[in-house]
Amino acid sequence: MRVFISIIFVFILTGCAVAVLPDNPLKTAKVGDWIELKLVTDQDGQLNIQTFRHKIVKKDDKSVTLRSEDVFQGKNMGVTENQIALDKPYCFFPMDSIGTLSEGDSIITLMRKPFNCHWMRRQVSFDIKGQTITKTTTTWSCPEVPLSQIIKIVSEQNDGMKKTITTQEVVGFGNE
Repeated sequence: MRVFISIIFVFILTGCAVAVLPDNPLKTAKVGDWIELKLVTDQDGQLNIQTFRHKIVKKDDKSVTLRSEDVFQGKNMGVTENQIALDKPYCFFPMDSIGTLSEGDSIITLMRKPFNCHWMRRQVSFDIKGQTITKTTTTWSCPEVPLSQIIKIVSEQNDGMKKTITTQEVVGFGNE
């Protein structure tokens, strides 16, 4: 169950972020393209660390198959494969943008390399099991980054009882 929740969590973050991109970035992906992400969740000072490695293992004119490996708090949580249609937006869950708060261009340095990025700070909402979640999300996108074109996401949620800040960053990518 934890693997499922963890994967949903990352896809929600990624899906919300990718909604700012103009097209499905997987259309240009090649078999063997991979990306590794580090996800740090700070919930009122309690840190959870998770890493994901996504890799394109199959591709045809209509879809790609994405293999995802999940490690949570140092424990391997398993591998999943999902087929993603290329003729639809790259979005895993329905969500609504409440509004763009600000946007611009900046340089982010990750993996000792500068990336020219476009960033967008938005308020987004989505439903999970009948509960509406609202977050403020800042997303940095860069066409150099394979699969999602997302290099970093910072998401903030404060429901009055607890504050959660989630940071997802690319820690590696390439083609095998």
